[in-house]
Amino acid sequence: MVKMAEITGRTYGVELLFENDYDVRSPEVLKTLRAMLPNADVRESGPVTIFHQDVPIPLKDAGICAQTAILGTDEPIEPGEFDELLRQTRDWDGAPAAVARAKRRLLVTDLMSSSLPAPIRLQTFQRALAAIVTATNPSAIVWTAAYKLVEPGEFLRAMEQPKFADRAFVALNVRLFNVRDRAGEAVMDTAGLAWLGLPDLQLHFVGLDPNAVASHLFNSALYILENGDVIADGNTIDGIPAGSGKKWRCRHEHALITPPRIVLDIDPGPPHAARHPR
Repeated sequence: MVKMAEITGRTYGVELLFENDYDVRSPEVLKTLRAMLPNADVRESGPVTIFHQDVPIPLKDAGICAQTAILGTDEPIEPGEFDELLRQTRDWDGAPAAVARAKRRLLVTDLMSSSLPAPIRLQTFQRALAAIVTATNPSAIVWTAAYKLVEPGEFLRAMEQPKFADRAFVALNVRLFNVRDRAGEAVMDTAGLAWLGLPDLQLHFVGLDPNAVASHLFNSALYILENGDVIADGNTIDGIPAGSGKKWRCRHEHALITPPRIVLDIDPGPPHAARHPR
């Protein structure tokens, strides 16, 4: 039995949920994969694996290519298993019903890809995932790295967009956590970068508009995704509102909110900074 927790060390993956059974080795599924991924080699020996021949991984003594594996599993879907992700899924009203109907799951993960630049790694994985989703017709995508669920049709529509930012949107999330017994105080962070080897962002604040913070965090996360971990400790980024001239100082720290990871903590300064142990 394969579990997502066993393959998330240096891999990037999602789970597909199904109301009915699936057969990833059916001729129809394999035909769709090969048609949508003409530059890849789809192999059936062992787990169905997509070898991306156009994405080489140079090694010192050999050459391999990026891969995407499709892993069937008998792991049951437990009641309440995705409740936390559902709480952080704010752009799909039908997510709870889709999860409630789901009976089977399928794991999709990249392999041999951790050394790739994050944008190339994500684009390679999303391209393969689009073919898999088209071929198997799942009822929901559990985007574990982003702590949310994604409607499969919405994902496929995003993949048709010409801009990388529009395609990357489905792989990122901004989460909100209100601080108990402290009116107006909240922690907001991003989810989706850590699994790609980059720091997520975190803002612990008082008295800021959460919608404005969410937009700012998403845009900042996209900048890091495209450019890498280039914001050094002590550097500043523009604050909000845009054009205000405010500068917010950044520092790498341990995340306040699970999962444990290093984040880029953003300090909005007074009067909006909510202090936490450093």
